[in-house]
Amino acid sequence: MAVLGKLSGPEKVAWILLLLGFFFVEMKSLNKQHLADEYENSFTVLQETAQFSHVRNAMERHVTENQSQFDATMAEMKGGPGYVNFIVTACCGAELPVMMMNNTKQIIRDVNLEIISVPELGTAEELRHLRYTPFNPKLVTIGDVSPGFQHAPFTLAPGNYNIRITTRDEIFNELLKVSVGPSVPGGWDEDSCIVKNGTTKVLLGECPKP
Repeated sequence: MAVLGKLSGPEKVAWILLLLGFFFVEMKSLNKQHLADEYENSFTVLQETAQFSHVRNAMERHVTENQSQFDATMAEMKGGPGYVNFIVTACCGAELPVMMMNNTKQIIRDVNLEIISVPELGTAEELRHLRYTPFNPKLVTIGDVSPGFQHAPFTLAPGNYNIRITTRDEIFNELLKVSVGPSVPGGWDEDSCIVKNGTTKVLLGECPKP
């Protein structure tokens, strides 16, 4: 200040302008550094956000895949809805082999049968034709049935039957009529239909006539 005090007016103004210039340059440099720091911080935050989004998306895909696998496993364990159709195959003898068909794409779980003989109307000895009565049906445990055709673990003689089919989820009735003999065209004939229990809607086939 002592030196400035000896300067003339224009010289003082020049020094003040010079000092203001230095101050402006310094502030501009500080502002540039501040902007650079802000840019670097913003870039770091964007990188961290992108990495977090990538990790989050990967975790979400992993959870979705695990859920899909879990749902598929549970569906396979539970089995699907549907029924099993029983078909008597043409053969000789008093007892005819039976095939069973699951026409769905899933396993049908816990299949059990109650087979009841239905006598033909008008026969003189119709009661004697009752092999399995409603009070004493033939019980057959099938278990799980995979899609497609398979051999059933029982046989049937020619006659009329009401087969009560129970699964893990539903109950169905199959009306089955098997005729064998010289009076039957071709020597063998079979009619059957599947009806959901408690309804009259035919799900498969044509119900045999009484």
